[in-house]
Formats: sequence, C-alpha cells, structure tokens
Amino acid sequence: MKAFISGITGLAGSYLAELLINKGYKVFGVDININNHNIKSIVNKIKLQKCDIKNKKMLTKIIGEIKPDFVFHLAGITYNSFRKNFLENMYQTNILGMINVFEAVRINNINPLILVTCSSAEYGLVSSKKNPIKEENNLNPCTPYGVSKTAQDMIAFQYYETYNLKIIRTRTFNNTAPRENPFFVCSSLAKQIAEIEKGYKKPILCVGNTKSIRDFTDTRDVVKAYYLCVKKGRIGEAYNVCSGKGYNIQDILDRLTGMSKVKIKIKQQRNKKQGYDLPLQIGDYSKLRKDTGWKPVIDMKKTLKDILNYWRTIV
Repeated sequence: MKAFISGITGLAGSYLAELLINKGYKVFGVDININNHNIKSIVNKIKLQKCDIKNKKMLTKIIGEIKPDFVFHLAGITYNSFRKNFLENMYQTNILGMINVFEAVRINNINPLILVTCSSAEYGLVSSKKNPIKEENNLNPCTPYGVSKTAQDMIAFQYYETYNLKIIRTRTFNNTAPRENPFFVCSSLAKQIAEIEKGYKKPILCVGNTKSIRDFTDTRDVVKAYYLCVKKGRIGEAYNVCSGKGYNIQDILDRLTGMSKVKIKIKQQRNKKQGYDLPLQIGDYSKLRKDTGWKPVIDMKKTLKDILNYWRTIV
C-alpha cells in the first residue's frame, strides 16, 4: 500500500511517516523544506520530493506518478502573523494548496482515501457551557488561521459531496511533542529552560497570559488517530482529535520548571501575546473513539519531559 503525505517534514508529518513505515506502507511525501532534521532517521526509507503545494502542475505530476492508496494532507501554515503578505500566502497555501491536492487526484483519475487535517481553531470562542466541544458545535473562527481551516473543512466536504472523493476531515486541537517548532508554547518554554541550564540565557522566563486553558494531545497519539481515521473512520465525516483534558499555560510552566536543573524566575509580560487568546477550549473525542477505537495514551507529564529532553540535546 502506498501513502502520500503533504507536509511530511513537519511535526505531525514526520511522526506519521514513521508510523506508516512501521505498518509496512510505502511512504511518499512532499514538503517545501526537505532538509529537515525531523526526518533524518527515516530519510532513506521514504520517497521525498521538494514541492510547494501551491504549484498545481508539479503536485499533479507527482501524485499522478505515485498513484497513492492514501493521501494525508498535512501541509499548511499553522500560525497567525501580521507580517507583510503573510495572510495572502497563508490563504493561498492552506486553501488553494488543498484544492490543488484534490484536483491532482481528479485530474489523474485515481480514487485514494484522503485525510484532511483541519483545526479546533474553526470553533473559535465557545462558552464554558459548550465545552467540551463536539463536532456539531458551530464554527466561529476568530483568527485568520481559523478562517483558513474552516474554508478547508467546508471545501473538503464540498469535494466529497460533489465529486465523490473519499475524504475524511479531522479537527485537531493543540498538539505537541519533541521536534515542535519553538514558536509554539510548550517547545518555546522547554527550549528556553534548556538554554538556561546550559548557561546561554539568564535564569528568567518571560511569559504572557498563563490562564488560558487548552486541550493538549501528544502528536505521537495524534498521528495514530489519523491512521485509524483512514482505516476505520466514516468517509465524509469530521472528527475531533483531542485529549478531552484542559491545561492552562501555568500548569505547563509549573511542570516544565519543576523538571529544570536550575532555579528559574518567572517574569510576566502583559504584552507577550500571539494573536487572539481564547480563554477556554477543550474537545470531545467520543465520536472518534466510537468509530475507530482511538484514545490518547501518552500523558502530559511524559510529553513535556520528552520535549525538554529533546531540547537539551539540541541547544
């Protein structure tokens, strides 16, 4: 069986590739950056090509040559920024890039099962009474990224309905693991602690709002959900991928600093904030569990310990 992964060198893409290799799949992938340490242990076990998913002609040729049985569409821009031309590039990548994947399948007249990884950012601001969030909750994105993922979700459903493509969507909540970009909170804190331990930084951690509550799942569990979705999930459906547990940033901060080899001072910065800060977002994965049997098994303590140890070897 052949599996194609867009965004294969990313956090989830690299772990998914490892999982599929272990399951006996022939793994093919594209990414805009192929010189990535995330895949160094498997680079000789996959067929990797450099490709921007906005390049429809090249993507169509690659997918046509592979003729995959499964397509995992993970590529995209996963954060918000207000840099010049960022929004235009994000919308083109996340929305048009996904359409290019679908059109490549149609043009080549193949019929793989396609998994599209959307996001909990689609739900936006949800009242505490409606948490944990179920799939039938209204989509009300509050960020440009959330808007792009909502568009992905709706367009994917339209391609399923109109063109009979075998598409399953996931709405993945926050996930983290070793290899995560230090732009994101868990890796950012762990990297800073590792740098402090090595004496590269003063023993001060600057943090922003530590009260917002998020649902975190280990990415290594998340990719197992992706695999089970294509094996047992219902075509046309959307599934939450989450832990069902809420952690505020203070919880994460306390756990990580508690593992530090040196004493660290915390400095609160009110303006240290990235984009729209949702106060509460916890997911409900009961639909996914019912249909596929999936549940998260890696607890947050192990996840954070592994992330910190990863950065200790990197810095």
